[in-house]
Amino acid sequence: MIPKEELEKIAELAKKHQFWVISDEIYCELVYDGSEHVSIGSFPGMKDYTIVLNGFSKSFAMTGWRIGYIAAPNELLSQIVKVHGYNTICAPIFSQYAAAEGLRNGWKEVERMRVSYQQRRNLMEKAFNEMGLPVPEPKGAFYMFPDISATGLSSEEFATRLFKEHNVAVVPGSVFGAGGEGHIRVCYATAVDKIKVALERIELMVKSLK
Repeated sequence: MIPKEELEKIAELAKKHQFWVISDEIYCELVYDGSEHVSIGSFPGMKDYTIVLNGFSKSFAMTGWRIGYIAAPNELLSQIVKVHGYNTICAPIFSQYAAAEGLRNGWKEVERMRVSYQQRRNLMEKAFNEMGLPVPEPKGAFYMFPDISATGLSSEEFATRLFKEHNVAVVPGSVFGAGGEGHIRVCYATAVDKIKVALERIELMVKSLK
């Protein structure tokens, strides 16, 4: 998560140089340890320079239901609507009803899910650190980026061997750019028992490399 102080600096630059900020806030409800999501569009004067993208797939567990929304200045939004109209008619009607129901009555479930994700995060963070793959503590979403450089393998080599030898799928950090090399991306948006099995298998592989 980008700290509020850093967002303020970006906001000042955007206003000074008059550039757009596209803010993907799809994980805004899934933050941990008392952290608070702050939208860059909420800073003074930033409504004129911010395009906010959001939806229901993460917070309301509606992945694949294809319903979301955009917030932008009126003059820009009118042009976006023109383009949108030639690509699709509307979001699926069942998704619209589900989104409306979620907004009216689903917030307790959102909180229950957020707490569950935080527990799974804590489980994975502890396990990775104990097996010698240090990982920054995620403040939101449901991904981790363990450092696997101590194994001597590239991120792609690590991910390939882990899949072929232990049936655990992770994403090599290199696909996110040069800065991701030496890391893997893992996801904890699954059942705790599956997470525990995956962690045991990852630890087996790490020990075999020593």
